[in-house]
Amino acid sequence: MKFLSKITSILFLFIAIQSFAIEIPERPSPPKLVNDLADILTANEEEILETKLRRYLDSTSTQIVVLTVKSLNNERAIDYATEVGHVWGVGTKEQDNGVVILIAPDDKKFAIATGYGSQARLTDGRTKRLENNYFKPYFKKGQYFVGLDLATTEMIQMLKGEFKADKHGKGLSTLAVFVVFIIIVVILFGIMALSAVANARRNHLAGTGSGTDWLSALLLANLFSGFFGSGRNGRYDDFRNGSGDFGGFDNFDFGGGDFGGGGSEGGW
Repeated sequence: MKFLSKITSILFLFIAIQSFAIEIPERPSPPKLVNDLADILTANEEEILETKLRRYLDSTSTQIVVLTVKSLNNERAIDYATEVGHVWGVGTKEQDNGVVILIAPDDKKFAIATGYGSQARLTDGRTKRLENNYFKPYFKKGQYFVGLDLATTEMIQMLKGEFKADKHGKGLSTLAVFVVFIIIVVILFGIMALSAVANARRNHLAGTGSGTDWLSALLLANLFSGFFGSGRNGRYDDFRNGSGDFGGFDNFDFGGGDFGGGGSEGGW
């Protein structure tokens, strides 16, 4: 009888533990930053937010994840968001610079959970400000995208300069220097070509010109047009068609997940 009683107690304890476990969606594969499981965003809105947050991730390594679920199943929003950050591993392993934005439209609840590496800039007071200024007023109107877009823009400003990804930061600086150099070279070639043509024409009218003047002018003009044209039809088309440096994003993965309960929650 005692043995049966112990077995029953263990069974009830197991059921109790399971009931306290927060059931969250499986981590997306491949990883995505915007996961609209509640279907409150259009496909275009989801793409715009994903692109925006991926650009920020690529330049800083900070992962801001947006997750919408229909209901929290009686869980606290901040606990749910924190568990998502922990289980999914949001943020990088070295810095734990992750943020989870959670929205549950059926419960009219939301939360912003921060990893340990993001709390210095994204304090609890600042997350509450984002929720009061953007989530509440816009979510009440059903304008989820507007609220998220405005909130994430200000959130990025709050986090600005906190983390820098070495690879992407250096790549951007190198590209900027290269573009400025190309512009300067093109301008110089243009000035030289125009000057040579004008000088050859002036000498010709004065009767002092020679074939060498026109040959030099034509050579510079051809070099200018050829250089400019190849740049426009080559690298420019690469960027426009998505095959250049700005055409896509590097693959990323979740690897952090050290969330300590920072952030805030609310409703509308």
